Amino acid sequence: NFPVGVYIMIKYLDENGERRIGVSYKHLIIVFMVLFTTIAVVDRFTINIWPLFLDHPKSPIFADDWTATTFFVVGWICGRELIVSSAFMYLLQCKCLMNWLFEHRPQWLIIDDIFIENSELHYHIGWLCVALPVLVHGFLVFLPLTQSDNTLHVHSSWMRPIDSNTGFYLENYHAHHVNIAYNDLYALCVVTVCFMLLFPLSMSKKIKEKRFTLAVYLHLIAAALYGIELVRTPFTIHCWFFCAPIMALYIVDRVYGIFWYRASHETKLVCKYVVDDDYVVLFLHVPNLPDKSRM
Repeated sequence: NFPVGVYIMIKYLDENGERRIGVSYKHLIIVFMVLFTTIAVVDRFTINIWPLFLDHPKSPIFADDWTATTFFVVGWICGRELIVSSAFMYLLQCKCLMNWLFEHRPQWLIIDDIFIENSELHYHIGWLCVALPVLVHGFLVFLPLTQSDNTLHVHSSWMRPIDSNTGFYLENYHAHHVNIAYNDLYALCVVTVCFMLLFPLSMSKKIKEKRFTLAVYLHLIAAALYGIELVRTPFTIHCWFFCAPIMALYIVDRVYGIFWYRASHETKLVCKYVVDDDYVVLFLHVPNLPDKSRM
């Protein structure tokens, strides 16, 4: 006499002791990420179909300076990769949307536990596809200074001056000058604090065990700071169109989850069984679930 929700969970995890043939949700997300990243990076080095002022220099190759070449080539790759990865980071945290996807998924899509799978993807995409590229992208601006003929120019203004040849702000590297303004220093400080302090602290096992709420707020603060950096300046103008809508979706999803989705009184707690200090089994009655034959 299991409640409906528990029956469906057990049926999905073990149906006649056989694993269903289908497409893994986790692998599908990874394939889409790799596909979109490849398209974005190849486009930057070839057609650059929608440059949005970011079409200079025309070539990232500087025959007389390998450090400048490295800065632009790695920067172009990291920039396009970060657009895709950052959008997926916020998308995977849309819990209400993902619950809806789980309940209405096609039969060929295999999802064991969408919350756990999204959390694992979010964690690995976070450190591998966001944290490392954004730190490399940020600090690589100083690489040309290892060459004696390159000089550092710190502009005493918030933004770098406008380049009369392009009508846009001066590049970080231009005519053997590494150009830095206060905005660049601020952005570098923000990503450094987020990805070398706040995010690692929020993921610390000790902090989560003793101060779980603090860890959650540290993570949210870091995510908010990074999200603001994605759309704060025209240097990341592509994020206005590709990341901002996903970030807006995440905010709407979270607000809906807090004030409406979680406020449903239809689900009833049947009983609670404490296994040990780390695990509790909850038996829930969840009415109006989708057709069990699809689970």
